[in-house]
Amino acid sequence: MKKYYLIVCAVMFTFSLSMSAQNRQGKQGNGNRDRQTMQMTAKDRVEAMSKVIELTDAQKTEIEELYKKQDAKRAEDMAKMKENRDKLSGDRDKMREEMRTMRDAEMKKNQEELEKIIGKEKSEKLDAIRKTRMSNNRQGRRN
Repeated sequence: MKKYYLIVCAVMFTFSLSMSAQNRQGKQGNGNRDRQTMQMTAKDRVEAMSKVIELTDAQKTEIEELYKKQDAKRAEDMAKMKENRDKLSGDRDKMREEMRTMRDAEMKKNQEELEKIIGKEKSEKLDAIRKTRMSNNRQGRRN
């Protein structure tokens, strides 16, 4: 009788551990977390940029406002694309190309606005750093 009781307890314990592990896994970000919480805030991005290039307090404030404006526009554009996704669900390539074109135009515009704030020299330095990071990320994916 003691053997059966011990076996039942061991099975129950094992079963409860596996159920507990499954519950925690879902809370760690496997699709249950809102994507917005994963992004850096405008202030965080400005602080990260100021560590790489020297920025005055006025420039930091202007860049933070620019980033907030860009984030709001990006959220609006994503909402529009989400609405259109249902209409264009059959033509994913067309939708992907539209998004790519829109993103490239926005990035160019954002870069020009940022350059007005920080100047051409700092903008070029920032571009060089971005290109280095992008190439490092691509190399990391190939391995």
